[in-house]
This record gives sequence, structure tokens and C-alpha cells, in this order.
Amino acid sequence: MKRLEPRPAPGATDLRGINHKLAELNRLDQQIKDFEEELKKLDSTDRASAVCREVLVTIDSRPDALLPTTGGQENTACKQWFERSTESRGCGCCL
Repeated sequence: MKRLEPRPAPGATDLRGINHKLAELNRLDQQIKDFEEELKKLDSTDRASAVCREVLVTIDSRPDALLPTTGGQENTACKQWFERSTESRGCGCCL
């Protein structure tokens, strides 16, 4: 059901409509200014591919701090914690 709103008398100006339109224009003007500022920032930045390439080279040149590095042979005693138990009485859980 459409909501009925009172209409202004003939010849009178509808200030509510004018204020609504002005608010909409001000909002659009602000959006235009925001877009222009964003475009200026984008124009002043380097190309993304060059920056990404630099980041990849930097990351690939360093070892992962979370992965252990081994200098020699594997320690077979540590394997028991990461492999399933072969015993029948074991629960078969692994960490």
C-alpha cells in the first residue's frame, strides 16, 4: 500500500523536496571528490606487477621461519611422533 503524503498547495514550493535534492547533490559531489583523490593516489603509485615481483623475490630469498631446517641426517626418533603407530594396541592417533 502506498503511503500518502500531503501535497503542498498550488503555487507553494516544496522545500522538503528541494532539500532532499540538495542533500543528494552534496552527497554525489563528495563521492566525486573521493574518487578524484583515489585516482590521484593511484597515479602516484608504482605499477602493481613491479611491486609484487619485488615482494616475491624478497620472500623467496629468505627461508621460512616456521619450518625447521636440518643440517644432517633425519632423526628417526622424532618420526614416532608424526607417524601412525604400527602396534595393534595403539590408538592410531598422530599429532
